[in-house]
Amino acid sequence: MAILPSGYTQLEYIESTGTQYILTNIIPTNLTRLEAKVSTTQSSSCGMVVCDETWQSKGYGFWGNAVALGNQTSQDVNLYDGNIHTVLIDSQKIYIDGNLILTYSGSSFSGVCPISIFALNRNGSIREKTSMKLFELNIDENTFIPCISNNEEICLYNSFTKTKLLNNGTGSFIAGPKVVQPNMYVKINNVWQPVTGIYTKTNNSW
Repeated sequence: MAILPSGYTQLEYIESTGTQYILTNIIPTNLTRLEAKVSTTQSSSCGMVVCDETWQSKGYGFWGNAVALGNQTSQDVNLYDGNIHTVLIDSQKIYIDGNLILTYSGSSFSGVCPISIFALNRNGSIREKTSMKLFELNIDENTFIPCISNNEEICLYNSFTKTKLLNNGTGSFIAGPKVVQPNMYVKINNVWQPVTGIYTKTNNSW
């Protein structure tokens, strides 16, 4: 169970509709480690967790249909089938669901702009926003937790920097199911019972 500030509620995921995005302050290098769990059905113009200078220049991250590391890319990618996929970038290699997709063989590099979530950050310009669900995201020591803040904002919380990351786009994220704390109880048939795992909102009740 992730640790959040008082008043925050952890979610199973947050979902974008194609107009929202979050801009991190992380400028990657060829050695940056990333692990994400995502889902989308958008098959084109689908930046998910990615930044670059231009296509095949100082790229880092993944789209629904491609991955990039430095000047190397692969489009042998299908993250847009609606299933939940795990993407791992580690030791200059990119894996999808445990399968090696790309091995970087170029020289050391640093990105030119921060990594964007739910969109592509191309040389400081946000584009290719994507309708998707983000379940988990770790970039180096940064763990981004889907949650609702104490101000009822649907956001990500960085447990390393202890900061919340809000929508930088338009519209609103959609909250996934709440993650129940182990010591929480719900009333079922007028009997209070302990609950673990995920529960969902029905008829305006949790």
